Amino acid sequence: MVSDADLSNCIDALKTLLQDSKSLASNTSAKDALANLTLLENDQLNVSTDDLANVISNAISTTSELLKSKKTSTR
Repeated sequence: MVSDADLSNCIDALKTLLQDSKSLASNTSAKDALANLTLLENDQLNVSTDDLANVISNAISTTSELLKSKKTSTR
């Protein structure tokens, strides 16, 4: 089980990554994930455990795609 502090740290880290203005400024999935994370953080989003897992998974996927594209562009 994830503690509240760990969850808060994960959300903060994901939000920081999703707010990267250079790479994600025009990424719709990143914007959606960021909006959902912000709502979740402010207790304005009623979600099930499955919904939460999907939001985090989407944020991780978007971040992974960004990292892969950066690796490709620096070669």
